[in-house]
Amino acid sequence: MAGFAVARLDSSGQKSEALNTWILYQDSKTGKISYVYEDDATGWKGPETDSVFDGADNPTHIACVTAASAKILEVPLEASHDLSHCFFQTNPTTEACTL
Repeated sequence: MAGFAVARLDSSGQKSEALNTWILYQDSKTGKISYVYEDDATGWKGPETDSVFDGADNPTHIACVTAASAKILEVPLEASHDLSHCFFQTNPTTEACTL
């Protein structure tokens, strides 16, 4: 299980206090990686999957990283998630995906 969050834009396109959140997990029986997410005020959506996860090892390790991190005390999360990546293993390599 892994996850990441990014800032949510408000209706005028500005960063708000809310977050968009994704949580990834693997079904131990089928090996399928799925995700649930929250990207608006209506609540959690999913589970969904994507063909990018096809071929994942079962079991696999899943890890996600978000670009907004540094050594300064406060780094605000960015609204774009194009720099947030999740990684999982496929024999014999590690694959990366962007949701």
